[in-house]
Amino acid sequence: MYMYIDKLTNSAKQQSFDSIFSKHQKMIRIINQQKKLWVSKRLIKHQLCQIQRATGFLGWDLGLYLVDNQAIQTLNCEYRKKNKPTDVLSFPFHEQSLTTKLKPELFTDQEYMNLGEIVLSLEYANEAAKSKNDILIDWINTLLVHSFCHLLGYDHETDSDFLIMKQKEHEIFQKLNSLGYHKQATLK
Repeated sequence: MYMYIDKLTNSAKQQSFDSIFSKHQKMIRIINQQKKLWVSKRLIKHQLCQIQRATGFLGWDLGLYLVDNQAIQTLNCEYRKKNKPTDVLSFPFHEQSLTTKLKPELFTDQEYMNLGEIVLSLEYANEAAKSKNDILIDWINTLLVHSFCHLLGYDHETDSDFLIMKQKEHEIFQKLNSLGYHKQATLK
């Protein structure tokens, strides 16, 4: 059964989103490379657009690949030397050091306004959502915020980095809540 969950609650928000979405939708590419689960690409684009808006990166290029566990395991093995599936991988366009994070005001040339690519295993996300009794689209949004932070240069290799990244994720969710998104899954 396919479930479409729309977080928008009134026509004013929908009209506002439609104007933002139509202007910036070409900046967000979603490529579904799996056939196991159906999700609304339009809703995911909306969520990514809202995350971009909440972080000041509206209009920046961003790619999202929806894959299965086998595909993400191959990438995880190649790039992280971990031969197992994972939920999401992020490939930032801009290199950042451990002390600097990507800021939108640093780039005004359209050629460099690219965040990078996110690879998300819908199969893995679905299993995780089920195990946490969460709704898949809410879990996907949590993973999108998490991976977006990676694109900005945040990481969780050390305990202090983990706390800094969690704080950034929390800030993004607070901004999303002010934009009308009211659900957040818990990422552990």
